[in-house]
Amino acid sequence: MQVQIDVSLGAEAVERSLKELHMQLLFPERVALHRSAAVYPVARRPVLVNLHRHIAVYKWRRRYPEMKDEEIADRVGLHAAEQANGISRSYMQRLGHSTGDIDIELRRAKRKAVQHDLRCARELIDGVSRGEFPVRTSGRTACKVNNP
Repeated sequence: MQVQIDVSLGAEAVERSLKELHMQLLFPERVALHRSAAVYPVARRPVLVNLHRHIAVYKWRRRYPEMKDEEIADRVGLHAAEQANGISRSYMQRLGHSTGDIDIELRRAKRKAVQHDLRCARELIDGVSRGEFPVRTSGRTACKVNNP
């Protein structure tokens, strides 16, 4: 095992490097847990469920460009809004009330979720084209790759 420590970085950096090396030697099985298995550089530790959802929505849109957002949400399994204003559709049906208003809200929430996932997927794809993953290209949207 070859080790290089740059002493020009200062005493604190050298001490930190030595501590990391010591931990690697004492507990090699722990070190593997913190390394990415990706063959490309990974800028952050993404939540894979979110990445999968973004790319699934993107693939459905590419395959079926005429499909409505609500249908894509149903196919992908987006459960962005099973309730509208805290009331579920099934609850209103059990009470015998009209579900028209809730249906409108649910469709709106599904469209919003699909558009969000499409935006995130496009930004991630743009980042990959620049060699960065998972990094967004635009700072204007709140596409959270790290946090569910």
